[in-house]
Amino acid sequence: MNSLWYVFSRDAKNKLLELKRKPGKLVMYLLVIAVLVTVIVISITQEPATGNIADIMWLKGIVIALFMFTVYAAISQGLKKGTTLFQMEDVNFLFVSPLNSRKILLFGVIRMMKASLLSSLFILFNSSTLRTFFGVEFSGMLMIFAAFVLVTAVSQLLTLVIYSMTNGRKRRQTFVKYAIGILFIPVAIGIVRHIVGAGMDVPAGLLDFLHSPISSYTPIAGWAATGAVAFITGQYAMGAFFFGLLAVVGIALVAVIYIGNPDYYEDVLVATETAFEKARDIADGKIEAATTSDKEIKVKNTGVGGIGASALFYRHLRESFRVNKFGLWGISTLVLTGLAIAYSLLMRQVGYEGGNHMITMLVIVMFMQIFLIGTGRGVKDQYNHYIYMIPENPFNKLLWSNLEAFLKIAVQNALMFISAGIVMGTDVTFIALSIITCTLFAFVILSISFLSMRFTGAHMSMGILSMIYMSAIVIVMIPGLAGAIIVAVMFGDAGLFLALAILSAWELAVGVVCFYAAKGVLHDCDIPSLTGRTNT
Repeated sequence: MNSLWYVFSRDAKNKLLELKRKPGKLVMYLLVIAVLVTVIVISITQEPATGNIADIMWLKGIVIALFMFTVYAAISQGLKKGTTLFQMEDVNFLFVSPLNSRKILLFGVIRMMKASLLSSLFILFNSSTLRTFFGVEFSGMLMIFAAFVLVTAVSQLLTLVIYSMTNGRKRRQTFVKYAIGILFIPVAIGIVRHIVGAGMDVPAGLLDFLHSPISSYTPIAGWAATGAVAFITGQYAMGAFFFGLLAVVGIALVAVIYIGNPDYYEDVLVATETAFEKARDIADGKIEAATTSDKEIKVKNTGVGGIGASALFYRHLRESFRVNKFGLWGISTLVLTGLAIAYSLLMRQVGYEGGNHMITMLVIVMFMQIFLIGTGRGVKDQYNHYIYMIPENPFNKLLWSNLEAFLKIAVQNALMFISAGIVMGTDVTFIALSIITCTLFAFVILSISFLSMRFTGAHMSMGILSMIYMSAIVIVMIPGLAGAIIVAVMFGDAGLFLALAILSAWELAVGVVCFYAAKGVLHDCDIPSLTGRTNT
């Protein structure tokens, strides 16, 4: 075991030394830590919530939904390609070493727990929001954080166990699908029964369901959410019981691998190699290879429309419908729309209605778009040579190649804001302005992505590129935001309409200017996206 401890310590030391060689990464880490500390300090020093606060059971429902999504993703991955507790260097050195395979497994589990801990830190950024809407103090936020860490760790172990037991065995895979479905059928039945029992009052029915034992004893997701809420409300024995259930399941999963399958190397090797190859492709600028889906594509229709640059848009549409029968709008659209409706129901339950609180949702969605919009087919086109060879105006090619992403975001925003607006009773004009503002912000983000590629050529580390990208978004949005805020403050609620109109006009102008300035990116066929990075 001393050799494994040496690997742990050496890995930590090498990561620290890497920060000296890559100052951009160090600055990014320091910024994240600074923001996290600021959020924590604000949450701790914030005055206790006064007035209307939501029932704590709504927080339980939100956490259950988040955890169920995590568990579903783990099961789905386990039935397809599995997960990995290791990295490629472990395959090259530890797997061929004379060390006991069970000790190596424990090494992987411990490192996986560390990764789960770090990946769960984003939960803490919501501490101020939870204090405002639910009256949850920072200690309660730590309980939700602990629950998320446990669920993430158990889900990864579950993925590995399912993969090792069902890989290449269709009957076992079918059995697992039915078994999981049977476990969660009571949840669906319980929700429907309580809504019907409440006279088709959806909020009241959902609240009744969240008070019921069915929600609390839902495997993994229900246990974790109920345990966290129990600690928050001072029911420490109940919280310890449900967290204990999670710990027992995690230990049992480790035991299944530890005792039943000591020769697990083959089960994790494929997933480890796949993850390594994708990371290498991204580092080399081979985005198309790194983001190619292994999902089976059923060819139903062929051919594209359009002339010249417009053919790019029709090609993207055809590819979207080949991969997904719903075309541009898949499960992510349904999830985001469901989250918007849930947020609206929560706001109405607390007593918040109208346009003022639609602004909060608008800010949240705009912030999410910064991180979700960079993987569209328009961006991937820059990593293929075809778009460079089309004898068209570069400006037109950039616009047409990104029209698919723009259309997807526009419809997605429309579904989200219309659903939320109906629930909160928001004015139709305000809903329309919110959709336009949010969609044009996506237009700005896309334009800045290409502009940064135009002037940097991607000849730098991803950390520095990300900082430039984020800084550019903030800088170009400051004038529009300043004008919108001034108008909103001067004219009160009536000024919100004019403020959104001003912000939308600014976004449109900035987006067009940035896209036009970025058109030169299609004149440079030697950018690293085609030839691979020359340095990192």
